[in-house]
Parts: sequence; structure tokens; C-alpha cells
Amino acid sequence: MLYALLISLGDWISGVNVFRFITFRAAVTVLSCLALSLFLGRILIRVLRGRQIGEEIRDDGPQSHFSKRGTPTMGGLLILFTVIISVLLWADLTTGYVWLALFVLVGYGILGFVDDYRKVILKDKKGIPPLKKFLLQGILGLAAGYALYSGMVEPSFQPVVMFPFFKNVNPDIGIWFVPYAALVIVATSNAVNLTDSSATSRDTRSSPDTCWFSTYGVPENSPS
Repeated sequence: MLYALLISLGDWISGVNVFRFITFRAAVTVLSCLALSLFLGRILIRVLRGRQIGEEIRDDGPQSHFSKRGTPTMGGLLILFTVIISVLLWADLTTGYVWLALFVLVGYGILGFVDDYRKVILKDKKGIPPLKKFLLQGILGLAAGYALYSGMVEPSFQPVVMFPFFKNVNPDIGIWFVPYAALVIVATSNAVNLTDSSATSRDTRSSPDTCWFSTYGVPENSPS
């Protein structure tokens, strides 16, 4: 939104052309997320504590997790709001990849919200059954993979796989890109969850992961 407005002013105000650089917009987006999280985080924590919405720990979980029972949870809502608002403000919304990323983010966010709702509000400590959760995540992943493979997102997209340290090894895997994309999306989304079953620890571990993907993704999508 703001990106389109600022770019339209580029002919009259030369300084705003800096927003054409994805690295600058990425930095502004990070600062926007930080500002929004600091502002909305206090409000969200106050509301969650006021409604006594806290972490539910499974009885068969590690003993070290029991001390976290009652900790304000549903922090994923804060992440969703800050990321979605910042992306809509600073991303180039004419790019199909932006909308695909938001589709996956919102889809998985809804699954996480329903899972937390069942645990916290309905007092169902198991939440969404694991098999059902993986199935729904897989469906979303397949939909994203097919959107890429079919050219719905970008007509010139090539279903190739790139390997680290092997610049010239880019095999075209054709239709197999769809399940491959689903596997990567599901595995990546659950990687942090598998390290710790408590929400507070997941939030801590998600920070370095976010930094890594940002560091890797911005140069990959910057014009050469």
C-alpha cells in the first residue's frame, strides 16, 4: 500500500526511490514489525492475562514444561498481525509470490489458532490430532506447490531444485515439484515445534530461524 504510493511519488520526490530497493524495504519491514509488536504485544498480553488464557501442558510432557503452565499463549496472533500488516504496507503487491506467501502464512496461522483455541478455551490438551494437523498442512503445501508449478503465481517459474554449494546443479523435477514443495513447507513449519512443545520456547527458537530466512531470502530476491 505505502510502497505503491511512495513509488508513484518518485517522479516528484527523488528521495523516495530508495523504496525500490528490496533490501531497504526489508529493513523497514523489520522495524515496522518491531514497532507493531511492541505496541500490540502489551495489549495482547494484558488481554490474555485478563481472560486467564494461558499455556496448557500435556500430562505426558517433560517435567521441565510444567512450570510454564499458565504462561500467556496464542502469541502467534501477534506474529500474524505484525507480519501481515507490515507486508501489506511495504511489499510489492503486484508480485504473486507475496500473495502466495501470505496464503501459506494465513492458512497455517488459522490451523495454529484452532489448535490453541481447542487447548486453551476448550481445555483439550491435545488440540488438533497430529495426523489431522499434518494432513491439513500437507493440503495447504500441495496447493502452494501446484500454484507455483502451474504458473499461477509466475508464468516463467521453473520447477527446479537448487543445491547449496553447487551453483550449476539445478535439476528440473517437473510435476514432482508439487509434493516436494509441500514436503519442504510442512517440514519447515514444524521444525521449531519439534524442538520443544511449549509455546514460549518455540517463540524463542523462531527468532534465529526468522533471521536466517531473512538473510538468505533478501539477497536471493534482489536484482543482480
